[in-house]
Amino acid sequence: MNVLIVGNGVQGKKRGKLLKKKLYLSIDKKDKKINFIDNDKFDTVFLCVPEKEKEKLIVKYLNLNKNILVEKPLILKSEKSYKKILSIARKKKKFLYIAYNHRFEPSIIKVKKILREKNKIGKIFKIRIFYGNGTAKLVKSSEWQDRIKNGILFDLGSHILDIINFLFTDFKLNNFKTFYKKFENKNPDYAQIILNNQIFTNIEMSYCSWKNSFKLEIIGSKGSIYINNLCKWGQSTLEYHKRISPSGYPKIDEYKYKKGDPTWKKEHDFLNTINGKFFTNILDEIKIFKFMRKVNKR
Repeated sequence: MNVLIVGNGVQGKKRGKLLKKKLYLSIDKKDKKINFIDNDKFDTVFLCVPEKEKEKLIVKYLNLNKNILVEKPLILKSEKSYKKILSIARKKKKFLYIAYNHRFEPSIIKVKKILREKNKIGKIFKIRIFYGNGTAKLVKSSEWQDRIKNGILFDLGSHILDIINFLFTDFKLNNFKTFYKKFENKNPDYAQIILNNQIFTNIEMSYCSWKNSFKLEIIGSKGSIYINNLCKWGQSTLEYHKRISPSGYPKIDEYKYKKGDPTWKKEHDFLNTINGKFFTNILDEIKIFKFMRKVNKR
């Protein structure tokens, strides 16, 4: 890939450092370099811009025959808007990828492999995911973050929902209850969602977890899976517990992944493999959009 980054904030700068020689240019709206862009010198655009700017820029660069990475979440006005940009991407045979780097977390990839083995987990009864960090005061001091209703759902919740979509392709996001608390912020800094569908699912997210934390638990009829931590914060561990019937201490397989976030580089490597091909995860994003719209109506 040869990449143009639009949006030179935290995410844009982070991606620029990783791209190195593959970076053509990094710009923002106020940058004078925007007037000197050579469209022939890049094939891919990374959009690291606010939500309100995303759709217009996606359409613009797809029509210029560019591949698109857009930072998560992609919250558009309507399902029609998603289908419009999906149609253009398919017609142009370009990738349109909403960036969810946790898909490339080593423990998450390992869980997907375990779930593919039919006799490992059996029928899944329950899922629990907790994602927490201690950014409540940072959100409060932000010019825009604490003004967004259900902002924690868009921020941390979108990651959780995408992980669920990634691991369980036919997972249904309906029949749910939501619980919110405002501990330090104008809008919720803690949320819990309970889905009582084919798999009972408990999702929790918090800006008031003073030690950054990620936990995933999957309980099935033949075994269970447990993740503790993400690599960006420290060593991540995954345990697979094989059930001993009728009862007894399970057989445990443990996997350890060292500290150091590999997900951003793996995400870029993945995009290199699909460069020049039509690919999109926008159908997953439509599913998340529909769910968030239902939540916002309550």
